[in-house]
Amino acid sequence: MQVKSLAERLKRAYSCFDKIYCNPLKRAVETADILSNKLELNYEIDSRLVEFSVGKLEGKSDPTSWSMFMDLWKEWFEKENLNTSLPGGNHFCK
Repeated sequence: MQVKSLAERLKRAYSCFDKIYCNPLKRAVETADILSNKLELNYEIDSRLVEFSVGKLEGKSDPTSWSMFMDLWKEWFEKENLNTSLPGGNHFCK
Protein backbone atom coordinates (compact mmCIF):
# COMPACT_ATOMS: atom_id res chain seq x y z
CA MET A 1 0.00 0.00 0.00
CA GLN A 2 2.84 2.41 0.88
CA VAL A 3 4.63 1.78 -2.40
CA LYS A 4 1.46 2.24 -4.42
CA SER A 5 0.84 5.53 -2.63
CA LEU A 6 4.43 6.61 -3.30
CA ALA A 7 4.08 5.66 -6.96
CA GLU A 8 1.00 7.85 -7.31
CA ARG A 9 2.88 10.82 -5.83
CA LEU A 10 5.93 10.18 -8.02
CA LYS A 11 3.80 9.76 -11.11
CA ARG A 12 3.20 13.51 -11.15
CA ALA A 13 6.95 14.19 -11.35
CA TYR A 14 8.36 10.97 -12.80
CA SER A 15 9.36 12.55 -16.10
CA CYS A 16 12.63 13.47 -14.39
CA PHE A 17 13.38 9.78 -13.74
CA ASP A 18 14.95 7.46 -16.32
CA LYS A 19 15.29 4.24 -14.35
CA ILE A 20 14.78 2.66 -10.95
CA TYR A 21 17.66 1.00 -9.12
CA CYS A 22 17.31 -1.46 -6.26
CA ASN A 23 19.36 -3.94 -4.30
CA PRO A 24 18.76 -7.71 -4.73
CA LEU A 25 16.84 -8.17 -1.47
CA LYS A 26 13.37 -9.52 -1.99
CA ARG A 27 11.57 -6.55 -0.44
CA ALA A 28 13.57 -4.09 -2.57
CA VAL A 29 12.87 -6.01 -5.79
CA GLU A 30 9.16 -6.25 -4.93
CA THR A 31 9.09 -2.49 -4.30
CA ALA A 32 10.95 -1.74 -7.55
CA ASP A 33 8.57 -4.00 -9.45
CA ILE A 34 5.52 -2.14 -8.16
CA LEU A 35 7.08 1.25 -8.91
CA SER A 36 8.22 0.04 -12.32
CA ASN A 37 4.71 -1.00 -13.28
CA LYS A 38 3.06 2.14 -11.95
CA LEU A 39 5.62 4.55 -13.43
CA GLU A 40 6.26 2.58 -16.62
CA LEU A 41 10.01 2.59 -15.98
CA ASN A 42 12.53 -0.23 -16.07
CA TYR A 43 14.40 -1.21 -12.95
CA GLU A 44 17.87 -2.58 -12.49
CA ILE A 45 19.07 -4.74 -9.63
CA ASP A 46 22.49 -3.63 -8.39
CA SER A 47 24.20 -5.64 -5.65
CA ARG A 48 26.30 -2.61 -4.69
CA LEU A 49 23.17 -1.25 -3.01
CA VAL A 50 22.85 -4.19 -0.63
CA GLU A 51 22.01 -3.62 2.97
CA PHE A 52 20.31 -6.31 4.92
CA SER A 53 18.68 -7.18 8.18
CA VAL A 54 19.85 -10.23 10.04
CA GLY A 55 16.57 -10.40 11.91
CA LYS A 56 16.88 -11.74 15.41
CA LEU A 57 20.63 -11.01 15.41
CA GLU A 58 20.20 -7.23 14.98
CA GLY A 59 22.06 -5.41 17.74
CA LYS A 60 23.68 -8.55 19.16
CA SER A 61 27.43 -9.07 19.41
CA ASP A 62 27.82 -12.20 21.49
CA PRO A 63 29.89 -15.12 20.11
CA THR A 64 26.84 -17.25 19.27
CA SER A 65 25.24 -14.43 17.28
CA TRP A 66 28.48 -13.76 15.38
CA SER A 67 28.74 -17.45 14.56
CA MET A 68 25.17 -17.48 13.24
CA PHE A 69 25.91 -14.35 11.19
CA MET A 70 29.03 -15.91 9.69
CA ASP A 71 27.04 -19.04 8.79
CA LEU A 72 24.47 -16.85 7.02
CA TRP A 73 27.23 -14.88 5.24
CA LYS A 74 28.81 -18.12 3.99
CA GLU A 75 25.46 -19.36 2.71
CA TRP A 76 24.89 -16.13 0.77
CA PHE A 77 28.34 -15.25 -0.51
CA GLU A 78 30.29 -18.50 -0.63
CA LYS A 79 27.61 -21.09 -1.38
CA GLU A 80 25.32 -18.64 -3.25
CA ASN A 81 22.34 -20.03 -1.35
CA LEU A 82 20.37 -16.80 -1.62
CA ASN A 83 17.13 -18.14 -0.14
CA THR A 84 18.68 -18.59 3.31
CA SER A 85 17.60 -16.15 6.03
CA LEU A 86 17.24 -15.85 9.77
CA PRO A 87 13.88 -15.31 11.49
CA GLY A 88 12.82 -11.73 10.92
CA GLY A 89 15.64 -11.08 8.44
CA ASN A 90 16.02 -10.65 4.68
CA HIS A 91 17.05 -13.04 1.98
CA PHE A 92 18.26 -12.31 -1.51
CA CYS A 93 16.20 -12.72 -4.66
CA LYS A 94 17.37 -15.08 -7.33
